[in-house]
Amino acid sequence: MKDRFPHVIRLTLSLVMLMVMVAGCAQSSQTSKYPANLSGRVTICEKMRLDGSPILIPSGNPLYVFWVVGISVKNVSYAQPIASAETMSWFTDWQIVSNNVSYAQSILPFCDPGSFNIPPGHSSQLNLVFSVPRTVAVEDAQICYKGQAPNSFGKLTEANTVVAYDWVNKSAMAVTPTPAIETYLVHGASMIDVFRYMQLKTLASWQGTSSKTISFTATQVPCIINYGWTATSAISSSVDVLACDKNNICPLPFGKKGIWTIELDTAGKYTIQVDAVGAQWWVKIGVEQ
Repeated sequence: MKDRFPHVIRLTLSLVMLMVMVAGCAQSSQTSKYPANLSGRVTICEKMRLDGSPILIPSGNPLYVFWVVGISVKNVSYAQPIASAETMSWFTDWQIVSNNVSYAQSILPFCDPGSFNIPPGHSSQLNLVFSVPRTVAVEDAQICYKGQAPNSFGKLTEANTVVAYDWVNKSAMAVTPTPAIETYLVHGASMIDVFRYMQLKTLASWQGTSSKTISFTATQVPCIINYGWTATSAISSSVDVLACDKNNICPLPFGKKGIWTIELDTAGKYTIQVDAVGAQWWVKIGVEQ
């Protein structure tokens, strides 16, 4: 009997220590890492319809998509409410962060989240829209609130991917994929009006990260080629595109704000050569409707 007491005492002490550790873990799990608890579900869409507007694409750039993010927010310890701002700062209060790169909300008319006010200790739901490169994966990204210091971050999960999204009804849209009517940069009518934008019917489009040779037959002219790219390398990034006919005549490209245009005035077969280094590129071809 004498030898059993030390074992009983050690067992009791072990149980007490275990209970303390469990209680400590439970307490730490209830403590928020950030002043606000955030999480979001992402619906990825190619195009967006606003209130009575035509379908839009993000930044006019096919390398980007819309992220419609339904965000759950709990203000744990911010002294001030998490609220909609009266100024344009709410566009930068919320951001998508991936690999130390931030993406602000898409600045679209009628696409603001409306008025909201979340006092300390309260929770709410928000719907925000971001313009994000196609190369960004949801599992590698976080939702970030920068409206107060310190910043708060939360996990994102992908809900689904749709072609088009109706912002008013918060639902996917049934759309006919072809023909696509898109905005193109074209040559202007004079030396003063060097460039202009037109709505053209897209006949074909391509994208990639390496060099590519494309065969194309222009049956309707004038035919407009637009292209652009996003850098994927911090060392070197470049994309050159030439469209040459069977006689190796290649119209020169002209560019404005990251989009380049080539005009084909002669019908026939063309070879489009894309030379790319450290970049993700896109090319599309359009004609008048």
